[in-house]
Amino acid sequence: MSFLYPAVLWGLLAVLVPLIIHLFNFVKYKKVYFSNVSLLATIKNESKSKSRLKEILVLILRCFTIICIVFAFSKPYIPNGQSAVNNLNGFKNISIYIDNSLSMSNVNKSGPLIEIAKQKAKEIIKAFSGSAKFQILTNSFEGKQQRLLSAEDALMAVDDVKEYPLSRMLSDVISKQNNFLLQLPNASSLSYIISDLQKSTFNVSAVSIDSSIKYTVIPIEASQVNNISIDTCWFESPIQQKGFIQKLHVKIKNVSTQDIDVATANLYINNSLIAPATYSAASEQTSEFIFSFECKTEAWNNAVIKIEDYPVTFDDELFFTFNSKNNLKIALINGKEVRGNELFNLFNSDSLFSVTNFNETQVDFGKLKNANLIILNQLNSINSGLLNELLKFYTSGTSLVFVPSEKIDVPQYNTVLKQFNLPQLLSFDTTKTSVAHIENKNNFFANVFEKIDHNINLPLVLKHYEIQKSTNSVFQNLLQLQNGSPFLLKNIQGNSNAYLITQPINESCGNFIKHALFVPTFYRMSLMSVKSNLLYYLTGTNAPIQIENSKIAEKPPVLKQKKGNVELIPEIKNIGNQSLLFLHNQIIESGFYSLTMDSALISEYAFNINRIESDLTSYSIDNLMELIRDKKIKNFAVVSNGNENINAKLLSAAENTQIWKFFVILSLIFMALELIVLKFFK
Repeated sequence: MSFLYPAVLWGLLAVLVPLIIHLFNFVKYKKVYFSNVSLLATIKNESKSKSRLKEILVLILRCFTIICIVFAFSKPYIPNGQSAVNNLNGFKNISIYIDNSLSMSNVNKSGPLIEIAKQKAKEIIKAFSGSAKFQILTNSFEGKQQRLLSAEDALMAVDDVKEYPLSRMLSDVISKQNNFLLQLPNASSLSYIISDLQKSTFNVSAVSIDSSIKYTVIPIEASQVNNISIDTCWFESPIQQKGFIQKLHVKIKNVSTQDIDVATANLYINNSLIAPATYSAASEQTSEFIFSFECKTEAWNNAVIKIEDYPVTFDDELFFTFNSKNNLKIALINGKEVRGNELFNLFNSDSLFSVTNFNETQVDFGKLKNANLIILNQLNSINSGLLNELLKFYTSGTSLVFVPSEKIDVPQYNTVLKQFNLPQLLSFDTTKTSVAHIENKNNFFANVFEKIDHNINLPLVLKHYEIQKSTNSVFQNLLQLQNGSPFLLKNIQGNSNAYLITQPINESCGNFIKHALFVPTFYRMSLMSVKSNLLYYLTGTNAPIQIENSKIAEKPPVLKQKKGNVELIPEIKNIGNQSLLFLHNQIIESGFYSLTMDSALISEYAFNINRIESDLTSYSIDNLMELIRDKKIKNFAVVSNGNENINAKLLSAAENTQIWKFFVILSLIFMALELIVLKFFK
């Protein structure tokens, strides 16, 4: 048996107190004279011996009570195996991980959790002998942390620890400690993990434990786990234009036990307060609200949403960017039979679109690669070269519209349509009919019609292609003829949209080109071809960022923080008609960044801290220990109360059999026996 606090054993001197009281507690007797004391002598001797026995029993019980109480306060334990308590100075390599993620900005009655964690790390360092060496590990995983420090240098390293905007999974932390400790020549190693035990990052079940290392977790508990965070945001429309009203949806997450009745959020664009909004959120629920504002700048816009919440504030801001000068790029490839320029005039008359017109014999594939929508207008056939390019563009996100001519090579055209999951064309039907049904419930026609009159005059169709019917339809019928045959359909498979109009767009085949439905139909196809750009990216990731090929030259671009000192040259990979930037986890700070080349602005980006730690829910000590037992994880101990004053012996003894509770029970038993003796022993 060993003692965690052996100095408390000096309290055993308190046993002298009842001994002294017993020895000096002399009773003075008064003599009483009797004529015959023969009978009294026996009674006197008998009473005196019983009284003496009672006093001795009480004395023994009191001494044992004091001894047990002193033992309980000295925290006795039985060492298990080669515990660090048996030979504290035998451990030469100690790795101390200090969780300095932003959730450690939370507080308890002793102050910010990060400061408490640093204090615990110092207590560990001071408890070891001067020959011990320390690794101070934080979430930054910096190269300078991959070396051993003396106690003095380790204390200085702890003082330098600040909050870091990246969180780490427990499995990654232990893997980092293992890789470092196992390469050292001295195998006697200890690992300490000081953390708030957040469930989102403390993945105990995924850790890889090494049998040669003893692990101890020191929990730092917060007073409360209430938090309000801005989760995400998105625009209702994929296109933002100057002079138009924009609707920005924002999602708020309430991770607390209290409802939010009314609170205020502010939207800033280019450092100007644009619009406030109010929101409410029930406990443990998410809430959505909308900012409505007019876009006043025709360029890149840097925006931030702000709320107020204490004490965890890292997720109270959400940065995002949007470009209000973007044009939808339309590529129009006309067949030999096309006589008018109706489609070209439709898009060219609106500043929202940038349209390029090609003849089918003079297609510049280099100018097609950045198009959002390619319209194949009445081509008799599609050659293999054009088909291969279309497949590349379609795979990378470009939408396609097929408008057959009256003289198509049906088998060859069907071969092309099959590549894009579109149905097969049959004969050319010259029966007069009309469009009879608009599938207004489909997302394609969302917000196009306020109300559809049953007597509406729909386009007249004089000629159209029949469609091969199939039980396994892979398309949506958006506009339908009176005979049930499709007029406009869209595929429902693939990465992009592909449309097929079963009528050539000319006046000899019908009046669709002159009908009021013509403009909104092609506008919707063009708008739905736009893949909503990411408004922001997350820090500390390697998620690819897409840029346009045409903007990249031989000289690499530079990504620079707009308000800060971060500047780097990202890796560029060209995949198909896309150029992707890879940042390799180099962006750590949230905010706005500009991508430039030769001082010319290419794009602007916003980065935000990952919201994984916004949910402050943590493991309780009991839950964590139960999880460790269920997973049968060895060499892994948890300190019962990390908020108390801790020294290295307490940390090391966490894995030994503690028996102080046994002495508490014994002291209670001895006190109960003393009461029994005093009351019933006459």
